[in-house]
Amino acid sequence: MTRIHIESDQKEAVATLVGNSLAMQQKLLLAGLRRTKARLKAFEKEFGQSSQKFYRAYQAGTMGDEENIMEWAGEWETYQELTRALALLKETEVC
Repeated sequence: MTRIHIESDQKEAVATLVGNSLAMQQKLLLAGLRRTKARLKAFEKEFGQSSQKFYRAYQAGTMGDEENIMEWAGEWETYQELTRALALLKETEVC
């Protein structure tokens, strides 16, 4: 659990502002995650394999470096980062 402690003479107002900012960031991350999932699904359909399996092969150096392969790897890395960031935000509490 992550807790953000606010010390201010206007604690309630600042806590509300921070909470609203975190909620907006969560919405942005969710929108990005939806777009990224759609892109991953398209790559998976095109290549007939899961992104996880693809990325293991990519890291092993067996997928080459064509533009679409690099894009797929980038989308998978973006998906992983968005997922981590969203998990952190969901566990954050403003106190």
